[in-house]
Amino acid sequence: MVITIIIIGVLSLTALPRFFRSGFGEASLRDQLIAAMQLVQNQNMHHRSRHFCLQLQSDNYFKGEWFSDSVTCVRSGESFDYPNGTRVSTTGAILFTRLGEVHSDSTFCLPAGCEITVSGSGSAALAISSVGLVYAVD
Repeated sequence: MVITIIIIGVLSLTALPRFFRSGFGEASLRDQLIAAMQLVQNQNMHHRSRHFCLQLQSDNYFKGEWFSDSVTCVRSGESFDYPNGTRVSTTGAILFTRLGEVHSDSTFCLPAGCEITVSGSGSAALAISSVGLVYAVD
């Protein structure tokens, strides 16, 4: 009986708070952005004649194609809306070089790297290093 009460007490202190915290939408959007950036990065590394980009806007993001003569990211598929109440800390286009590094034509992320914060009821962040590593910041 005493052991059962101790086990229930330990579970209530460790497991239950995980079910009631906020920030799932922000973490989910951060993970989606990481996956989208890695996809664009891989596409740029494998396609020689085309340049792909990811455009972050105030309420959605989309994958597109980069045309150096117009210096814009032109949407080449559907756009993905952010969950209600979430937003990103910066907007603009990001593109990568053939080596996977951040390209100097990116409008918000310098070749030295950057950090993007997704905020809402909680917050989650992702970072892009100078060598192109895209990762979640805890």
